[in-house]
Amino acid sequence: MFHAINAVHAINGKAYKRHKDAVANFNKDYVKTSVFPKEMGRKIGQAEEIRHTSDYDDFYIASKEESEKSLFS
Repeated sequence: MFHAINAVHAINGKAYKRHKDAVANFNKDYVKTSVFPKEMGRKIGQAEEIRHTSDYDDFYIASKEESEKSLFS
């Protein structure tokens, strides 16, 4: 998801190295301005939470349900 968000930013000549910055600026530049729907911003936030937890919590295992919630409909 990080690379897809950065690809959208690249259209306007922007790039971010940190997930946090890429997501925050995607929400500011594209979700809040209605280029992408608010539901997409919420799903990205949920997926980012899962990614962060799975990266930094040694005993975290994402459930199938959590994974399915992060998919775009």
